[in-house]
Amino acid sequence: MTTRQLVAAGVLVALTGCAIGPDYQRPVDLPAPVEFRGVLSPQQAESIADLPWAEVFNDPELRAVIETALASNLDLKIAAARVEEFRGRARVARSYLGPNVALGGNTVPAPGTPDDSSYSLGLTLNWEIDQFGRLRRANEAARAQLLATEDFQYGVVSALVADVAT
Repeated sequence: MTTRQLVAAGVLVALTGCAIGPDYQRPVDLPAPVEFRGVLSPQQAESIADLPWAEVFNDPELRAVIETALASNLDLKIAAARVEEFRGRARVARSYLGPNVALGGNTVPAPGTPDDSSYSLGLTLNWEIDQFGRLRRANEAARAQLLATEDFQYGVVSALVADVAT
């Protein structure tokens, strides 16, 4: 095999070796029937779950108990901490898309003396080319995990308010 054939084979393997799936595309909107039986139109439909809980309950004592439960519930604090954790993970995943700059220094003592005789200072710049989309997919996954964790926290709040009100 000649050098030219080896290079061509290497390029071919590099271009086809790591295939990833296509970007997500939202499905085409299908036309919905004008009206379903027994379903309110969008202008009339309002869920009690979409209202702020303070507007749902008119009893000031119940509101005070719910506020106390929200302020001191450990499950809610854990859920909030998880949201912050995944927010940080999303930031880290997004940071890999940009360049990495590092600055470092070093001193070396002279033999037989306590004084330093050699100094060095270095600057490093790295930037990974995301040719096959690994970093973009990791960023998308971290963002999805953050959104799922925020929804979980919303569910914990809703369940806590419902339990206390019951």
